Amino acid sequence: LDERHDIVHQPGGISRVIERENVRMLKRCRHTNLAKEALGFHPPPMLLLRLRGESSVVDLKLHGITPIVAMARRFALEAGTRSRSTLARLERAARAGLLDPEAAVTISETYRFLLGLRLRLQLRMAAEGRPVANKVKLAELGEIERSRLKDAFRAIRSWQEKSAFQFSGET
Repeated sequence: LDERHDIVHQPGGISRVIERENVRMLKRCRHTNLAKEALGFHPPPMLLLRLRGESSVVDLKLHGITPIVAMARRFALEAGTRSRSTLARLERAARAGLLDPEAAVTISETYRFLLGLRLRLQLRMAAEGRPVANKVKLAELGEIERSRLKDAFRAIRSWQEKSAFQFSGET
């Protein structure tokens, strides 16, 4: 308060105080909005992942990649990093103590797996002359890929649940 009082009485001081307060409020709003966004994307229900019929379709981007990107963005803002890479954001958040290092490794591996799976499936779609999409029929996946996909969604859900507690003061 004394620092603000001193600044206010300097030429142009009041505008500097207002600018600082605006920046603080903007950061607080951005943190809140990013926390809501990060927790707003959910992996599909586990029941859907148990089904094997044609109706079992999962959007890899919407249900897997986007939640990780949104959460990493939120953690990066809190860590004060300007990194644009999701993996770098996760690493910086772990280094800043905002994210458990083990969780950072798990989510990073999950992110890599989902990106790789999406790319493989999209290349297959393109090679077969089908429109390239982010959605995959679970019946088209092998047993190992389906199992890893379930593990990936569990990891994302667990991370979101833990982070929801951390973000609870913001949402």
